[in-house]
Formats: sequence, structure tokens, C-alpha cells
Amino acid sequence: FGAQFGAQFGAQLGALFSDALSVPSQVEEVEQRDLYDRAPQFTWAAGRVCLLGDAAHPMMPNLGQGGCMAIEDAFVLGRELSRIARDAAPADRQRRELPIALKRYNKNRVLRAAAVQGMSRLSSAILFQYNHPTKISAAGVENTGVKSMITKSMQGFLQNVAFPLQFEYLFSFPG
Repeated sequence: FGAQFGAQFGAQLGALFSDALSVPSQVEEVEQRDLYDRAPQFTWAAGRVCLLGDAAHPMMPNLGQGGCMAIEDAFVLGRELSRIARDAAPADRQRRELPIALKRYNKNRVLRAAAVQGMSRLSSAILFQYNHPTKISAAGVENTGVKSMITKSMQGFLQNVAFPLQFEYLFSFPG
């Protein structure tokens, strides 16, 4: 029974994912996807218009924080806008207070987003310089290039100091 079930399941699974099994294998079929970011900008709001997410702070995907920063932006922006609505102010007063609320949003988010953007840029620079660390064993020495030696010398610091501090900051949204 088990072998028969396994064969049937395998056949059904193969039919279900037949398209996925025809993955491009020719180099000509692989598309290049360039990634772009920029240095942090510190003004995201002007008048009654503001930016959030990648429009305000594009970042490399190395830390997986672009979407998180957009969600944090939306939370803080929503909080600032709700303060205007909560006051049940007349419409003309709400229009006057909107630029102030957007500036508060900008002020509350810009340093954290710039820090994460900077960490992402630094991670990207490190990843492009990374090489397998130098390895010394009874069989001999492997990976003896300069980048390998630098990677080996930085391992302890990165694993025990830099990464824990970085992730503590990334995962502690102050609200």
C-alpha cells in the first residue's frame, strides 16, 4: 500500500509542478535584475505631500527590511493622521494641520530608516567583498587570498558583536 501510494503521490506532484520543472537552463534565458538604492534623504514631506517606503528610503535587499520599513512608515503616518481626525477639527483646520502631521511623521521615521538603509548598504558592500574564510586543517591551508584572510579575521567580531547589535536594532521598533 505504501509504495503504491508513494508512486501515485509522486506522479500527481510531478504533474502539478511540471511547469516548474522546465526551469530555464540556457544562459541566454537568464535575465539580469539590477538593484539600486541611494544615500539616505532626510526630507520626505513637503506641504500636504509625503513619501513612504521605497519612495522615501530605497534599500538593498540584503537585510530583508525594505517591506518592514514601509510597514513602520505606514503605522507612524497613520498615527499622525489619526491625531488630526481624532480632534474632530473643522475641515479647514485639518488642512492647515496636515503639513504639520506629515513633518512629525518625517521627523519620527527618518533617523531609524536612514540607519537601516545604511546598515543595508554596508551589508551589501561586505557581501560583495566576501570570500570563503581561510581554513587551516590537518589537510593544509585553504582559501589563502587576501579577502579570505580578512573574512577569517572578521568572523568573531561579526558573529559576536556586529550581527547581534544589528539585529537587536532591526527587530526593536520603537513605535
